[in-house]
Amino acid sequence: MSTIGKIKLLLAVVIISFVTAAGYISALVVQRQSALEQVSRYNVAWLLSQGATEYARLEQRLSAFGSGDGDVTDEEVQLRFDIVANRVKLFEHGNVVEYLDSDPEQHATVRELSQVIDTVRPLIDNIAKPGNAVKVLRLLSPLDGKMVRLAAAGNRWGGDRVTEDQRQLVSLHWRFSALAGGLIVCGILLITLLFWHNRMLAGAHRDLRVLAEELRGQEQTAIAASKAKSEFLAMMSHEIRTPMNAVIGLSAVLINSNLDRDAHHLANSIHDSSNNLLRLLNDILDISKLDAGRVELEMQSFSLTALIDGAISIFEGQALKKGLLVRTFVDDGLPAAVVGDESRLRQVILNLMSNAIKFTDSGHVEVSARCLATVS
Repeated sequence: MSTIGKIKLLLAVVIISFVTAAGYISALVVQRQSALEQVSRYNVAWLLSQGATEYARLEQRLSAFGSGDGDVTDEEVQLRFDIVANRVKLFEHGNVVEYLDSDPEQHATVRELSQVIDTVRPLIDNIAKPGNAVKVLRLLSPLDGKMVRLAAAGNRWGGDRVTEDQRQLVSLHWRFSALAGGLIVCGILLITLLFWHNRMLAGAHRDLRVLAEELRGQEQTAIAASKAKSEFLAMMSHEIRTPMNAVIGLSAVLINSNLDRDAHHLANSIHDSSNNLLRLLNDILDISKLDAGRVELEMQSFSLTALIDGAISIFEGQALKKGLLVRTFVDDGLPAAVVGDESRLRQVILNLMSNAIKFTDSGHVEVSARCLATVS
């Protein structure tokens, strides 16, 4: 399997694992939240119901105690009162407060109940005193119906809230399901995109291989054409140099013969033009050799001083036209003869002198030669 295939497989496994985990967590959150919400609502209803029940039991104990029933003691009455008082304190905490804030009537009932508890507390503490039980019952009796309505309203509120929570939880569940479905769709689209991209890359690779083969073929054709061109130029340069050398030699003979002034001038022109053409042919031959990678230096002994003097004589006329002075300096320690390629060195000196005269507006141009090291 290719690297791209492994990456796509790994990506698919990661997406599937993520979706599975998201679904499991979603179900777990819904279950836990539902359980917690139901317990919370039930606690509110239970607490209010217990408060109403304990309130009724307190009234029963007070009625029995006030009628002289010996089975009910003052300690039992005080115990029931303490239970009711504790229930009232619990009404001021937790979700009961949320419920009471949503129902002003029941909130007023609890506030009235709390005030009654505070009012009858001294009487409960002295419940054994004759007539106190009747007084407490008289103060508690107006709240009988209100306590029943408080318990009923609490149960109804808890049921409504549980129903609302269930509806919200179902909505949340569908949202999580939609999210998981979206992730699945995105994963499928991403995998499809990767497969499509992989096919495009494979097609591009095939096209590149075909193009590379075509370019290699064209490269070989271009190399062959360049080689043929270089060989043709080299051959033609050699073929033309032979008659040019003859022309140069014959023009030199004419120059040294007894000619009149006009004929001598014409012979000099032929000789100079032939030398220029021969240099051009040599340059063409050098270019062809460079292209073919076959440049060879001719090692022969020659006089560097004579080479410099010959090069200067060619540019003296051009320098005089610009008002420039051409000077030479040859180190006394320079050997009388050096070994190298005379024609290549002459070409370098001529190019340097041509540029120097071309870009110098006033003053002089100097050609110097000195020995930098001795080769044994």
